[in-house]
Amino acid sequence: MRFRLSTLLVPLVVALLAATVGHPRLSSAGATQSALTSLSYAMPGLPPPDTSDANAPGAVVDVAAPDIAPLLAQADLELPEASYPFASAACGTAYAAGDFIATLDGRSYRLHVPASYNPVVPTPLVVNFSGYDRTAVEQEQYSGLVPIADRQGFILVTPEGSGSPEGWNIVGVYNEDGVDDVAFTSALVQQIKHDFCVDDARIYAIGISNGAEMASQVACDLPQTFAAVAAIAGVIDQGCTTSVPVVAFHGTADENVPFEWAPAAVQDWATTNGCFPAGTSTAVSAHVDLVDYGGCTADAEVAFYIIDGGGHTWPGAADDAGGGGPTTHEISASEIAWQFFAAHPRAS
Repeated sequence: MRFRLSTLLVPLVVALLAATVGHPRLSSAGATQSALTSLSYAMPGLPPPDTSDANAPGAVVDVAAPDIAPLLAQADLELPEASYPFASAACGTAYAAGDFIATLDGRSYRLHVPASYNPVVPTPLVVNFSGYDRTAVEQEQYSGLVPIADRQGFILVTPEGSGSPEGWNIVGVYNEDGVDDVAFTSALVQQIKHDFCVDDARIYAIGISNGAEMASQVACDLPQTFAAVAAIAGVIDQGCTTSVPVVAFHGTADENVPFEWAPAAVQDWATTNGCFPAGTSTAVSAHVDLVDYGGCTADAEVAFYIIDGGGHTWPGAADDAGGGGPTTHEISASEIAWQFFAAHPRAS
């Protein structure tokens, strides 16, 4: 595969896409609600969709994207496949940046595509798992990952969990409701790779509590999909056999998921990843220590941030925005997680 795009056309095409292109499966999402809002189009010759039911929860507006193939065909700049060996099949297909809600197998997910998105440059993808009894919109807001996605240029997807209350089926551990959430996650990643230009080597998972367990589970069950994971207040190990870089965060005053469970799970990951048996502890702030395991196989680092007096919360999040107990502001789990992800692309 070879991608062609004229140097002069890049700003025009990207600007048109960011402002006007609708996705056949995606609908514009409001910033503060999960109900769909109507779509706005400025592309000449593209009529607005019928949005009579666009505000119904879970509704999806189907609109065909305008064909920009003639623009792409005029290209004189070649981007050889060798330059992007992990490009997904959608690279070279034009879809807009923005905020969207879409459905897969009857379940919705929120998608944030940064303004810097370029349809011919493979983009990292982060899957963001909510805690038990939390919605996708709550998780998207609580995690604070949207502004980081904008600044660092990655696609963020925040899916709804299964069941009622919403949660994630963690095999042999928690919330076993018979739903195969690993299969759903795999299908979700495949769908986004089909729709957007994704870098296969830079797909990551992050979550809190039951969502941290889910991030840990997909690291275990889908190691060829996820290059690294971040687990906040809920890291687990299920006897995994494949090395995956893991960064974990846990407060010593967590009353929902006891802190005492975390060190053993982190140690199990260090063993799986072939790291040194004992980590090196370093104080990174007044109440936060980092235990870092070295010597890991294939750079599959394991890092563990211990928050002295921290509760069942997302480090760096707004106070009382989610979870329970004290929230530290000495570190930002979102910033650290992205730095960890950026340092750990999948090698093969």
